[in-house]
Amino acid sequence: MLKCVNIILKYIIRIMKRIGIIVGVNTDSLSEDSFPEWLEDIPDKLFNLSKEKYSKDEYGLASDIGIAYYVQKKLMKSKQYQVDILTPKDISLKKFNEYHKIFAFYEPFYHFINQKIKDKTSSQKYKEYCSIIQKYKGIYEPHLPLVKYVLNKTKYLKDLHKVGVPVLPTIFYNLKTGDPKKLLQQITNKCIGDWNTQIFITKPEMVGFSVGFKKWDIHKVQKNPKPFLKYLQSMKSYEYPRLLVQYFVKEFDQFYEIRTYWINGKYSHSIGTIIHQESLGTGGWETIDFAYPENEIVDEYEDWTEILDNSLIKDLKKMSQKIFPILPSKNNEKPLIVRFDFACCLNNKNICRDYFLNEIEYTPNLFPQYSKYVEPMEAVGKEIIRRIKL
Repeated sequence: MLKCVNIILKYIIRIMKRIGIIVGVNTDSLSEDSFPEWLEDIPDKLFNLSKEKYSKDEYGLASDIGIAYYVQKKLMKSKQYQVDILTPKDISLKKFNEYHKIFAFYEPFYHFINQKIKDKTSSQKYKEYCSIIQKYKGIYEPHLPLVKYVLNKTKYLKDLHKVGVPVLPTIFYNLKTGDPKKLLQQITNKCIGDWNTQIFITKPEMVGFSVGFKKWDIHKVQKNPKPFLKYLQSMKSYEYPRLLVQYFVKEFDQFYEIRTYWINGKYSHSIGTIIHQESLGTGGWETIDFAYPENEIVDEYEDWTEILDNSLIKDLKKMSQKIFPILPSKNNEKPLIVRFDFACCLNNKNICRDYFLNEIEYTPNLFPQYSKYVEPMEAVGKEIIRRIKL
């Protein structure tokens, strides 16, 4: 009898698909008083796997663990699937190969910027994680070629320009091999010539959260280049591959940057944000105003939110369709979730200034605290479940 039970157990284990979801971003959070009903019973042990510190003793639940818990909870009674929630400590080839599929919210980008992992440089950590993904026998999402492509902003900005998606003119500077003096001369020529601006910005490639963002006055830099040269050296020391230099869009904090969310290639919703310039690149929380498309307003926001015109959203949706074909895919499958961020305004002579594609994000902040038209953690969780069952 016992032998039969063991045989049955081994059979069940063999046919059961094991799924891993990696969390640990510790940001993009939701406060406990805003939890949807399905999230209210999350155990403290899970809550603590990914949380954002609000104050000394107050934390919010990061969206990655919210999504992972949704999937785990919905499939917990299934005899076909076992869903395990993993953390950065589980990133190894041996551990990965225990799973048929892995969905990572803490992925190579976070491994690159995470300074808490000792004895390895950011570049080493990133390459090591990518190597594990390449050798992994199962299915890993987000698809590694997509990760590498989006982190290479130089590449995708040039590709977007080729397919007719408006982007800001950009100087791409190789931090490892570039000549700082030549870069400064190039910036001077652009500011005085093509860009017709006194103010320009710099931001390193391969990072987010406005890390390394800096605004400069070309006249001040010309008079005293030492701070600029010191900044270049600092960016190089963090092992960022390239620096992006663009003219300063003076209207950037006057018009909403519109973040359009796409799940499995289908439009989900949009959120407009204005990040106050004084909070950019400070290393702390950014100060943000929010807005929503007029057909995505919910009662809770009706009295105070700004409204985005539906015709603008419609135009941005059309523009977005030009982006999907340039994104790397596996078997023509669309990304689990992707966000296209559009900002205003291009430096042109049009009476109505034009929006441009500012960034592509493959594991984007969902702003769950400020998203009510679509509950984004649940929406992403449902798509993960659909993919698990494929």
